[in-house]
Amino acid sequence: MRSLWWGLRIWWLRRRGAKAAARAAFRCHEKLRLRILGAFGARIGEGTRIKDPMIIMGRFHDFSNLTIGIRTYVGPDCLFDLSGPVRIGDRAAVSARCVFVTHLDVGAGSLKHVYPPSTGDVEVGDETWLGVNTTVLAGSRIGSGSMVAAGAVVRGDVPDAVLAAGVPARVIRPIDAGEAQPPFDDEARA
Repeated sequence: MRSLWWGLRIWWLRRRGAKAAARAAFRCHEKLRLRILGAFGARIGEGTRIKDPMIIMGRFHDFSNLTIGIRTYVGPDCLFDLSGPVRIGDRAAVSARCVFVTHLDVGAGSLKHVYPPSTGDVEVGDETWLGVNTTVLAGSRIGSGSMVAAGAVVRGDVPDAVLAAGVPARVIRPIDAGEAQPPFDDEARA
């Protein structure tokens, strides 16, 4: 019964113009993409924009582990591992090619005894900006109002209102209240 339901969903989505590659890479009109995500259980806030392609791995039949707040921007080529929950806050800006990893599994080799499979949440706070190619690893939390520089790898917690950079990401300095933040309004993103 489950495979019949899945087949009907795929048929319905294809009839409306969705194209899927590698099982869950979405290339379609932005409004349709939001409807597809919602149909598969994701919670997406009002006014959120998600560019394509959007790559989802870990759970192909159920996107309920994905929560994105209101008026958030997600750039193209972002990868979401939905083995565990991914939560992105309100008015956040996620640049192109960001990766959200929620699980670790090294396979069946000898490393499995040293690194057993594990899953952890990923949380990005409100009004947070992630630069291009940022990777956020399982169990990480990025505080509200923080900025993460391009190419950083976040492992662990980044406090509120700081600039973090590097591999692994480290706090560079606090962000002053009057300091310019990336635009979070629709006119600036258009």
